[in-house]
Amino acid sequence: MEEVLNFLELVPVRAKEHIEKDWQVGFEVPRFESRFWRWFFVHLGATENYIVRLDRMGSEIWGYIDGERSVRDVLALLELHHPEEEGLKDRLLQYLRRLDFHGFIRLKEAEEETGEEKESARDKEE
Repeated sequence: MEEVLNFLELVPVRAKEHIEKDWQVGFEVPRFESRFWRWFFVHLGATENYIVRLDRMGSEIWGYIDGERSVRDVLALLELHHPEEEGLKDRLLQYLRRLDFHGFIRLKEAEEETGEEKESARDKEE
């Protein structure tokens, strides 16, 4: 339980450029990691990148991520705008962990004045 309380104090910061279309947020992601496969499939007509689109709730959460609000603040906004939704806290925490893991956001300590970011889950995996 203490981990959740600490996680709520972190501040999510956008780490990747996004695309907005019709109130939906998306990210351009390389289709292939390997240079060879990228070259091979692009020559066959495939696009080099594809768009990862967030759902309605994900796009709303992305809008609340401003580098100032803590996870707790984002949760409070979600609860205010979606009082009928159950499991918002768990959904938000899981969602932010996934965004962090894939490099779309970084999580930093709220007290940090220098802007140093907390080591992300993605960095721990490497």
